[in-house]
Amino acid sequence: MAYKILFSNIGYAKGINGSLRQHIDYFGRHFYCSVPTQRQILSQLKAIITSEHPALCCFVEIDRGSLQTAQFNQLSALLDDHYAFSDIADKYGDRSLVGRLPLHRGKSNALLANHALNFERLYFRHGTKRLIYNVTLPATIPGNIHVFFAHFSLNAHTRARQFAEMRRLILDTPG
Repeated sequence: MAYKILFSNIGYAKGINGSLRQHIDYFGRHFYCSVPTQRQILSQLKAIITSEHPALCCFVEIDRGSLQTAQFNQLSALLDDHYAFSDIADKYGDRSLVGRLPLHRGKSNALLANHALNFERLYFRHGTKRLIYNVTLPATIPGNIHVFFAHFSLNAHTRARQFAEMRRLILDTPG
């Protein structure tokens, strides 16, 4: 059985094409992005999902409502009859002080699928961004397929520790 998986860092979806001119013209979007602009950007992502038909969509830096997004839940804009199974969680962990700070509140990782899937939330021991998703995809061969995804640290030392943790996790997971 083949699976198509889409992965996206939504934190950079600001409707800026990457040119210096657009970074200057739309500089404010790095700090605040209006709901109509977000809806337009997410409709483009939704068009990709519709045309590609992934079984699983993995998102990092998706916002479930913060000051920067006018409390707009971006995952809710992607849900529909074909992609109704989802989960969203704070990327810093439920007990993290960082996740409660105004500039970080609402910053999340999420999954979206076209059918119900088994998954678990795991957490790195190191770093600020700790959430790891382990999503299980059924397989026709013995065992299952596990998809792990996380938003890794920008700090090289912490990221190396997270990579080592992820490696151990993958090696210890049957399937």
